[in-house]
Amino acid sequence: PGPDMEIYYCAEIDPLGRVLDYSCRYPSKMDYSWDFSTLHVLSGLCDGGYTVAFKVSKKELESLGVDLSSGFYMGIFRADFRPDGSVNWYSYVSSEDESPNFHQPKMLFPVKVE
Repeated sequence: PGPDMEIYYCAEIDPLGRVLDYSCRYPSKMDYSWDFSTLHVLSGLCDGGYTVAFKVSKKELESLGVDLSSGFYMGIFRADFRPDGSVNWYSYVSSEDESPNFHQPKMLFPVKVE
């Protein structure tokens, strides 16, 4: 909910719709026993790529401390795993880090729902 990442929530979703969701406390203290209760995923493979879409209820987000009207912080990331074992990493926020670490405040951006 906030830029300090005191606590935050993650959903990693692959093209087949498999989900790893968890809560986390900065720096990178994951709680894999936690899950979104209202997460719904649509995904699929298509020519030349894939599509992933998901939704979580507003009520659940608000119960987690996400203030939809005043704004909150989020990150969007993507990893494409290649047959040769390499990975192409993408992020909505650019980083000059040599090794990707998306679990840090500088990778977030502010969002406001209108």
